[in-house]
Amino acid sequence: MAKLPDLTILDPEECWAALERASIGRLGLHAGALPLIVPVQYALLAGAIVFRTFRGFNIGNAINNSVVAFEVGDTDFTTDEGWSVVAVGFADPVTDQETLDVSHGLSHDRWTPGESHGLMRIEPRIISGRRIVQRIFAH
Repeated sequence: MAKLPDLTILDPEECWAALERASIGRLGLHAGALPLIVPVQYALLAGAIVFRTFRGFNIGNAINNSVVAFEVGDTDFTTDEGWSVVAVGFADPVTDQETLDVSHGLSHDRWTPGESHGLMRIEPRIISGRRIVQRIFAH
């Protein structure tokens, strides 16, 4: 018997379900001409990924109206299994009062040091995911 990795492509519904289960993701953006990946705590709100920016490192200015990538994943190193979801879309500041009011009840503040500088929203245009599991095959 041998264990071999088996890759499964996630459909959009499975991707959204995975995003709902997590709360920490990685934001991929460009700062000037250099790529940058930043961990952020996030929540889902009305089909969008929302996260706070904070003073001292205002990524909101770097990503305002830019195309960004957002990745969430999990790996179980004891079983060599895991999953990853990538969402791509424009990042925009949240300015409408209704969304700002609703966002205060979201649990995405544990990783925001100090005073929040603003709230950003990514409305994914592309979402994809994959899951890797170990399958046992007979020789």
